[in-house]
Amino acid sequence: MAGKSNNELEYRDLEPCEIEQVSELHEGSPQECVRVGPKGYYLPKNYKEHASDILSMELKEGDIFVASYQRSGTTWTQELVWLVANNFDYEKAAAVPLTHRYPFLEHSMFFDDTIKENAKQLFGDNEKTQKIMEIISTPALKILAEMPSPRFIKSHLPMSLLPPKLLDTAKVIYVARDPRDVAVSCFHHSRLFKLIKYKGNFRQTWSAFIKDLFILTPYFEHDLPSSIRRVAEFLGKDLTHEQMERLCEHLSIDNFKNNPSVNFEDLREFGMLDSREQFIRKGTPQKFTRVGPKGYYLQNRYKELASDILSMELKEGDIFVTSFLRSGTTWTQELVWLVANDFDYEKAAAVPLTHRYSFLEVNIENKHVEDNEKTQKIMEIISTPALKVLAKMPSPRFIKSHLPMSLLPPKLLDTAKVIYIARDPRDVAVSCFHHARLFKLINYKGNFRQTWSVFIKDLFILTPYFEHVKEAWALRDHPNMLFLFYEDLSKDLPSSIRRVADFLGKDLTQDQMERLCEHLSFDNFKNNLSVNYEDLREFGLLDSRETFIRKENNNFPLEIRDVEPKLAEELMKQFTGEHSGFVQVGPKGYFLPNKFKQEASHIYNMRLRRDDVFVASYPRSVYVHPIMKERFRIENMDSERKLELLEMVTQPATEQLADAPSPRFIKTHLPMSLLPPKVLETAKVVYVARDPRDVDLPAAVRKVAKFFNKQFTEKQVLKLCVHLNIDNFKKNNSAEGGPDEIYDAINTYDMAETVRAATNALKKTKHIHPAITDPKSKTKSIDHRNKGDEHYKAGKKRDALILYNKALAFAPNDSEEMMLAYGNRSAVMFNIRNYTACRLDINTCLSLGCPQELAKKLKKRSIATLPYIHEEVKLECKSRNIAVNYLFDFECKRNADVPSASADVAFEDRDGEKRVTACKDIRAGAVVAIERAFATCVTDNNTFTTCYYCNRMALRLHPCTGCCIALFCNSKCRFLCMKEYHRIECQIVDSLLILSVYDEPASVLMTRSAIKMSLKLGWDALIAASTEIGTSRMRTATVRQTYNSDEPLSMLSYDDNKYLMEGRMFNGSLLIKLITTNKAN
Repeated sequence: MAGKSNNELEYRDLEPCEIEQVSELHEGSPQECVRVGPKGYYLPKNYKEHASDILSMELKEGDIFVASYQRSGTTWTQELVWLVANNFDYEKAAAVPLTHRYPFLEHSMFFDDTIKENAKQLFGDNEKTQKIMEIISTPALKILAEMPSPRFIKSHLPMSLLPPKLLDTAKVIYVARDPRDVAVSCFHHSRLFKLIKYKGNFRQTWSAFIKDLFILTPYFEHDLPSSIRRVAEFLGKDLTHEQMERLCEHLSIDNFKNNPSVNFEDLREFGMLDSREQFIRKGTPQKFTRVGPKGYYLQNRYKELASDILSMELKEGDIFVTSFLRSGTTWTQELVWLVANDFDYEKAAAVPLTHRYSFLEVNIENKHVEDNEKTQKIMEIISTPALKVLAKMPSPRFIKSHLPMSLLPPKLLDTAKVIYIARDPRDVAVSCFHHARLFKLINYKGNFRQTWSVFIKDLFILTPYFEHVKEAWALRDHPNMLFLFYEDLSKDLPSSIRRVADFLGKDLTQDQMERLCEHLSFDNFKNNLSVNYEDLREFGLLDSRETFIRKENNNFPLEIRDVEPKLAEELMKQFTGEHSGFVQVGPKGYFLPNKFKQEASHIYNMRLRRDDVFVASYPRSVYVHPIMKERFRIENMDSERKLELLEMVTQPATEQLADAPSPRFIKTHLPMSLLPPKVLETAKVVYVARDPRDVDLPAAVRKVAKFFNKQFTEKQVLKLCVHLNIDNFKKNNSAEGGPDEIYDAINTYDMAETVRAATNALKKTKHIHPAITDPKSKTKSIDHRNKGDEHYKAGKKRDALILYNKALAFAPNDSEEMMLAYGNRSAVMFNIRNYTACRLDINTCLSLGCPQELAKKLKKRSIATLPYIHEEVKLECKSRNIAVNYLFDFECKRNADVPSASADVAFEDRDGEKRVTACKDIRAGAVVAIERAFATCVTDNNTFTTCYYCNRMALRLHPCTGCCIALFCNSKCRFLCMKEYHRIECQIVDSLLILSVYDEPASVLMTRSAIKMSLKLGWDALIAASTEIGTSRMRTATVRQTYNSDEPLSMLSYDDNKYLMEGRMFNGSLLIKLITTNKAN
């Protein structure tokens, strides 16, 4: 592809009738735009100043472009691409804003004299406003020039306006979206930003969009993507199932909308987003120009950037995330950055997305804006040309752009990687409408009808939409281009994550996939301060009516209609409690409480797990025993109510179930048509129907046992039938424990239930006495926090940090005490210059719903960390205080042949030697073997400064949600610990404390070893192995008596409650015996 200069581009002024239509969308005169190139892209006239730089920008090997028409899922794709390319570095993705990871290539063209004048009118002509305008108008090429490779670049420019050799050097991922959705999104996007002063309704927006009078239209000149999995393949990344699931959850729309690292909500702090949809500020709109043969609708100021963008210097490793605006760019930016940065979530949370991505074409002029230091600082940041920022960024550089491919450097794909996101133009238009209203500097006053009108007439920024998409689509087969669809990310996030990982050459584990999916979920993404631009609200730049991350649909397919008034009145007479009325759902007209309207979509679209068990029935089809309720409560981490919420629909049960450990037992009375449509493909469902004329309990027991692959003897079936007999069942109103409870618990293969029942039995037999335990305690949390405040004021930072960690450990989940503990700890982190941890604690505190005054204080602290986000103080400690000396050697001869650890190596036992042999050529960097302790524990004096799982000293610890004894250094350790043993240990903390297990490290290690062996081997194998070992220590008769006696408590009689195992004495040995014993009956 031959290169082109700014002089070679054709620019055409708008026709008078076009100017008249665009003027209706803004207060005052519209921003001056021109048609660019043969397709007549609608771009700001300012594009002329930047066209040459963009077309001739220096590309680098490794550059990754994420391109799309605006509002097509660009942000979503940026996040996806970045995460895959950066090895799922979620911490970094959370710490570094997407805008810092992806410079927005053509950003500066949007900020011309009109925007400057609007800012002056909104905020006054002062130093603050000048500073803000200086920041946001900085050309992306300046930022990219300083970025290291790989650079990630975002652009909404069509391919014809990007560097001609882009695909020879960089990778390009293009995202396309249904143009109807694009137009809707553009309508909202335009209303979002106050500086645009957008006043058009959607009809007007759509008219402008389809007439190629919207920025970057014509839309259909942008390319369309195929599938999300291609992102990973495109970037040369291999994704595991775990990485795919986590990235899907991370990028799900619920999590992504709440992700402050990508959703631009921080702009509300600066007053750039409008607070009310109907509030209009008068000003002079920007002027626009058509760029190129497709006539892209761009601000006039693009002319100043075009040359620099087209000729920008690309680097190997640059990563561009490009799209038409409002196409999922932020979501994609976060995804891409995390994958590319090895899932550095801490950095992603601490560094805003705007710092991780340079916005290539963003450049707001800083003249005539409010004159104060605060506004000047932000304007300096957001007006700095992206090329200046990129020039200083180390590789890999992450760059965001909404320019079409034709307005990006011609050799972009020769050097950089480009991820383009496309989205349904209808959704794009809606999103653009809200986006325009969000930013106050735009001064957008149009309604959606007006927005849609200009969108379809190519009078919205970067329109024509379809020309934008077609340009990227035409390059979709280039090895450095990954073309994504926003809709594919929404429907099948794991596949999209895997494509991004493959494209970036990254391998994903299942754990990484699951965590990334969670991180990118809509709810998490919307609340992620690193991406949602909320910081700008403090400066008055964001409209309070709008958010940067929006969710488009509730996705509940059935009709919900109110009950007729007369019928509703009759129904209300039947209830004495408080009811808000009833609705009828679906074609069959199911009667449900009125609140079902709020929860229907959450239930219908809830994320299922493979081991979920649903117990469904019509109400009163089965009697629920208190023991069953208690077991459900414990299985779901002390959250009894959450298991009734799907039935009662009084609280959002799906949110609580999302935090519950597996396996989850879920009770519901909803009909199958109102449950998740894939429930039978994923979970197990037990449906109970009641017929008083026909009761066959033994057959029902056998049927349930077969369903769960359990084999019961006739004796067990009969015993369970007697236990479940309705007369016995109603009389049994407590779960106090005893021989029968132990007997039944052991037969259920439930370790936690067995220990609890045995502990209760021991209390009755006077073998042990009740002890004071340490559950979650609001009082203790407050006490530790207050003491921490005293130490902090006295300058004792380490002591204060420990006390704040204690406050977190004891704080009830999602409580005010937990929120305050995170907030106070952020002050210590800031004081010791650990700015990443500080930002993460602030984000967590804000997500828990802190008061307005505290939130304002924390956001100021967060902003104060921005200049130092790359300066960290790391704490390392070689001494981990692991009580490894207490570990016993476990060996079983019948398992001498250890299975292969992977497909690369095998283990052999030959001639008395243990060998590891290669099965094939092993690539450099592949992990061949990992050696780690089977069980570890933390000494008492390090409990609140050391990770409960990996035993590393850590400053920022996260509490376990179910107990007060465990703190983890990151979510990965928490996940692995729960998976290996803590999900059992957490449920029986009270019993373990009563049995004095935590009195010495040996007891802790033996307990964890027993739990892990039980989970890994299964009970039958563990019983056989432990019996085999015990044979060498005890007489055969004693072993038989211990394991096979008909008296459940006879095992207490041996050696005064001390059991010899592997030559070590273990106080409280009842635990080991019970969880490794299966009664033969």
